[in-house]
Amino acid sequence: MAGSPIEISVAALMMVKHGEVAALEPSGRGNRGHPRIERHFDDVGVPE
Repeated sequence: MAGSPIEISVAALMMVKHGEVAALEPSGRGNRGHPRIERHFDDVGVPE
């Protein structure tokens, strides 16, 4: 909705920064178990 606050996942932002754009889709579905995805959550300190 226009004017609503937005949420940005720091882990997803790091995936984009490191060129792991393909990892965004499974991550967005809650699949954090893949090592390519898990690494970014670990790096930013997000527990599983």
